[in-house]
Amino acid sequence: MAPVEMGEYSLAVGATCAYLVVWYGFLANQLFMKPVAARSAERRKVELSRFDYRCPEWEMADRTVANAMEQMVAFLLLLWLYAVFGNARVAGVLGFVYVGFNRLVRRSRFCGPTGESSRCS
Repeated sequence: MAPVEMGEYSLAVGATCAYLVVWYGFLANQLFMKPVAARSAERRKVELSRFDYRCPEWEMADRTVANAMEQMVAFLLLLWLYAVFGNARVAGVLGFVYVGFNRLVRRSRFCGPTGESSRCS
């Protein structure tokens, strides 16, 4: 068995790091949307519940985190299985493609087709 060259895994490592950066961005967005939801609940004179999705910004922030968390295990596991047992370069490239489309889809869902949300600027 030939020794493993760590340089061949650089794209897979980069895709993993990019995914984690996007993940922490989603967490930060959820954190920043909590006060927005709290003000919205206060205006409606209701108590804020974590699962109160009457504030669309809070719903999108919360669902984005939950969906990303659900997909994280499968994405990272398959990325690294293919990198180790298949082609590490292709795994890294596909990982970056997934991260890019994941971020793009989340932004387009949050902003809407016309970008009308104030959070899209």
